[in-house]
Amino acid sequence: MSRSRKAHPKPPATIAPAAPPRALSSGALSGSAALLPTPGQRLVVWLAIGAALFWTAWLAVMGMLTANPTAVSSAQVGRADAVVIARLIDPAHNRLRIERALSGKLAAGDVVTVLNFSDIPNVSGEQSYLVPLSFFRDDYLVTVLEGQHAPPLIYPAIPETIEKAKGFVREGK
Repeated sequence: MSRSRKAHPKPPATIAPAAPPRALSSGALSGSAALLPTPGQRLVVWLAIGAALFWTAWLAVMGMLTANPTAVSSAQVGRADAVVIARLIDPAHNRLRIERALSGKLAAGDVVTVLNFSDIPNVSGEQSYLVPLSFFRDDYLVTVLEGQHAPPLIYPAIPETIEKAKGFVREGK
């Protein structure tokens, strides 16, 4: 059995040039002009852009007015033996100077050692803090709630936190 091969036809030596494009009539649109929106479509696009910008601005305003409210733990204030406004005066020995006492037996000007104060990150001696304190032997601890694994909580001494703490102290009496 022999196989015979068929020869493939050869392609033509030259390819005929493509026909030149037909000229557009005066009423026809060119390729890019056909993509332009109508005035009604432009209005819809501008309204959508305006609505998106308004919505973004509204969300930003709401975020600035309501973001990060300072929260004070009522349970922590309720368990504390003293609630004070104090400033860190000796970071090496965790010593605080009491500026004002909201509850407890401490008074303005007292200096106390708070044993777990070094566990609190980012404390500045330049700022006063609202500090719920619990007695511990002859010293104090920042009051920690049962089951709390986070560092002890203190609060910036601003009018909002002071008023919240005063309310919790009044409720606890």
